[in-house]
Amino acid sequence: SLISFVGVDAKTDLNEIVNFKSDYRCKFSVLFSDTKSITNHERYPSYKFCKEFLEFGIQKNISTSIHLCGSVIERYLNKEPDVIDLCKNAQRIQLNLNIKEYPNHLELTERLWSVLKGYGHSIILQQNKTKEKFMKVFLEHNIFPISILYDGSGGFGREITEVHPPDEKYFTGYAGGINP
Repeated sequence: SLISFVGVDAKTDLNEIVNFKSDYRCKFSVLFSDTKSITNHERYPSYKFCKEFLEFGIQKNISTSIHLCGSVIERYLNKEPDVIDLCKNAQRIQLNLNIKEYPNHLELTERLWSVLKGYGHSIILQQNKTKEKFMKVFLEHNIFPISILYDGSGGFGREITEVHPPDEKYFTGYAGGINP
């Protein structure tokens, strides 16, 4: 079992993460978006903060991940050095794909494989109704270890309404509806 806390930001006291105790393995995650992170959006900290947080995780032996959102995913698929450098210290990378921007699912699969082959990243892909066709293509052709997150919420606080059984071939997670 693993519990992932998503939303570490500049207001987070990183020492509290170090001292956090749980009976479960925990991972702490940060969101990054090219557009939202430069506008001081409270859920999307700056590139500098994200990079420092992921380096802090390595130094303190804390499990971390980064969730890439929006246009930064295209830059990740293009292997742009600043994005690859940002991701190098994350134990896992979640790609919050807007699948409408990638109508050719086989091409997206091949581009993603190219990054995974080149850098060995451990990725998380969201599985929801909008991504069913892509995930079908991706999983039929996949040759890399990935994790699947059944995410009914998409970060909007909506409860997950349909719980699929875990896939035996992939580490499987569930998200949706967690709120204050």
